[in-house]
Amino acid sequence: MKLSLSLVGFDRETEELGVEYPIPDRAVEAVMRLVAPRETLDELGDDIPVSLKVAKEVGLLIQRRVPTDGLEFFLEISAPAGATLPKAARAHA
Repeated sequence: MKLSLSLVGFDRETEELGVEYPIPDRAVEAVMRLVAPRETLDELGDDIPVSLKVAKEVGLLIQRRVPTDGLEFFLEISAPAGATLPKAARAHA
């Protein structure tokens, strides 16, 4: 079983979900290195705050244009019981 990662952007004023981009399996390791280069999955929560610059870089990795105006971004991690990231994404420090 695999983890499911999504880049999500919430409207800063209303706090409603503005955009959501699932991270394809091919990009999971690269996104994790970009978003949390020194942390292991155990050190991270379910939602990782992401800067606007990093959100745009994640967009390049997943080949999507990510609008950033008025949004606050997070990488959401959800997993079925027992799911894990590939070893390289878990400990890439």
